[in-house]
Order: sequence, then C-alpha cells, then structure tokens
Amino acid sequence: NKPPDYLFYDHVAAVKPGLYQVRVAAIDVKSGARGSAYEWIEVPDIATKQLTMSSLIIGERKPEAQAQLAASADRQTEALKEVPVNVDHRFTSSSYLRLLTFVYNAAANADPKRTDNSTATNNARGVPELDVQIQVFRDNEPVITTPLHKIQTDGISDAQRVPYAAEISLSGLARGAYVLQVTVIDKLAKGSATRKLNFRIE
Repeated sequence: NKPPDYLFYDHVAAVKPGLYQVRVAAIDVKSGARGSAYEWIEVPDIATKQLTMSSLIIGERKPEAQAQLAASADRQTEALKEVPVNVDHRFTSSSYLRLLTFVYNAAANADPKRTDNSTATNNARGVPELDVQIQVFRDNEPVITTPLHKIQTDGISDAQRVPYAAEISLSGLARGAYVLQVTVIDKLAKGSATRKLNFRIE
C-alpha cells in the first residue's frame, strides 16, 4: 500500500513563558530516509494580564482541496488539521496560506453606557470584542491587506483564550521572501497585539 503523504505527531510539554527553538527529527526505519525541522516559538506570559497572542501556526491548502473554513470558534481549533502544517514556511503561488493563533487576556467587561443591545448582551456574558487585520509584506511594502474585521467569539468556552483561524490566497504573488503579520485589536481595553512570521513563495 502507498504510504500517506504526511503524518501528524503531537507532543505536549509544559514550559515557562519565553522564546524557544523547537527541533524535530524523524527517520523511516525501513528506507533509512530522514529529515528534520526547527522553529522559533514564543510562549506568552499570560500572567501579566496584558493582551497577547500565541505564535502563528500556518498550513498550506492546495487549490484542489476543500475551500471551506468554518467561522465558528469551536471549529477554528480544528482548522489546520484539514491541511498539512507547513513547517518550512515554503509555499507555491497557486496555494492558500491558512493560519491559526490564540488571543489571550482579552477584556470582557460590561459597559453600562453602551446603547447597542447586542453588544451589551455579549458583554454581560463576558464575551470579548476583538478586531483583526492580516497583512503580507515584501521588502517592507504591504502586498496584501485585509479589511479590519471582527473575530467570531460566539460559542467560545474560554473568553481568555480565543482561537482565530483564517485563510489568504497567495495567487499573483511573485517568488521571494515575505512577512505575514496579524494584528488583533481589543476594542474594550483599547489595546492591540501583533505577531509576525517569515515565509517564502517558490
């Protein structure tokens, strides 16, 4: 039988907040083929109670793969299981970049001065109000900028750990080095957090 194109392997480790380099190596015991990968990740210090984000996790969806990306928070944590995680950050120009991050310590305080009924109801349930913008830069110039839009928080089980997943088309981008930037704005706390990640199109 033909082996699968890729495999998922999970390993859980408790680490303190800080900057880490994660290294992974694998070997095919039958053929002797081997490979390795490494990635810098930053574990945020959520004890500070300041708005912060996890590192960006990215995957690549080929054009022929299913395009649907559910908007509900319950489905967002499963988003990258539907496409291979891209560990070397190299993409083809015809593919789609799918990203996942988690937003920590968002404010969720009720504001009695608000007159918008839906907003007041959400705040009463402790639901954050978060906006997000995605940008892609090349040579410090933005080549993709999405409109500022709301992060879907309905149905989340933990308002202090809000998942966000999205997908952007890389069509039309030339070969070369790029920077992915995701900015989250906390409308209640009047603060923001930003994460960046380098990738290439080949």
